[in-house]
Amino acid sequence: MPTSAHSERLRLAALHAYEVLDEEPTPQLEGLVALAAHVTGAPVAMLNLLDADRQWPAAVFGDDRRPVPREDAMCERVLEAGTALHTADAAADPRWADNPFVDGRIGATRMYAAAPLRDPQGNTLGTLCVLDERSRELSAEQLVALGLLAEQAVALFESGRRARRLTAAVDELDRLAHVDALTGLVNRASATRALERMCRTGGWGLVFLDVDDFKAVNDENGHQAGDAALREVAARLRDGLRPHDLLARWAGDEFVALLAGVEDEQALAEVAERLHASVGRPFALDGRDVALSVSLGAVLVTAGSEPDTVLDDADVAMYSAKRGRAPGLSVQPAVG
Repeated sequence: MPTSAHSERLRLAALHAYEVLDEEPTPQLEGLVALAAHVTGAPVAMLNLLDADRQWPAAVFGDDRRPVPREDAMCERVLEAGTALHTADAAADPRWADNPFVDGRIGATRMYAAAPLRDPQGNTLGTLCVLDERSRELSAEQLVALGLLAEQAVALFESGRRARRLTAAVDELDRLAHVDALTGLVNRASATRALERMCRTGGWGLVFLDVDDFKAVNDENGHQAGDAALREVAARLRDGLRPHDLLARWAGDEFVALLAGVEDEQALAEVAERLHASVGRPFALDGRDVALSVSLGAVLVTAGSEPDTVLDDADVAMYSAKRGRAPGLSVQPAVG
């Protein structure tokens, strides 16, 4: 029975979710089709997937591996019938007598048997089929074996999908371990490790930043607005840095910028001033303009510096700026 348009959409979605179309065959799939040929005595075995307008060979034994138009595919009849099919002589079978793989235009298939590849939801993804140019019957045992191998093919697809999902989950956990969820910046733990490395090499600058009067933003506008403001601050700070610099959310409304290749206080001050100015421009928050400012403390880091000392000195410089001893910025001498 032909599938409805809705069923076909579901079937194609299920097929594409396995991510096996247009991929090279795995050794497991190649071994499976070779086994199908062996147990049936057929010279050719194919694991075919029925895409929207083509038949894609996921694995082939005994023949060239090439896609064909779906309208020419012998396996299309399996999808229409919704069950396994077998014929001893396709040339004498009205289901395939005028098929190009039977009538000589492409091939001269006689014996043909195909078991459907059904996913756990019952969608027919394609077939595991065997072909022979000799007319002959397969035994019941051989047809059962073909069906079991078709089930194993789908099990391999499922295993591949689970493996991809597991890999994606592990990658996401790894990302979350290094990234601040609110701003998308690296988090404090990652920044701390980077700071330890830069203290061994020197030639870096560190800028410690704190948003001025941020508590008032939360109190007056709510925490959602406060989160939006922090994301805006993070985006502006990131835009003010070079691609090889590192910006981290340290805690709450505090940020740390690690600047590569900064050798003197003037260069460090220029970067810090640029960051200070980038945050000062008003931005829209809940339909009204809001102006924020940051206080910054900057420190040059030489080889052999202690990370805790660097952070303490940057923190002291930042609070010196916040208390008005510098116009939003204080630069400390190099730490060594």
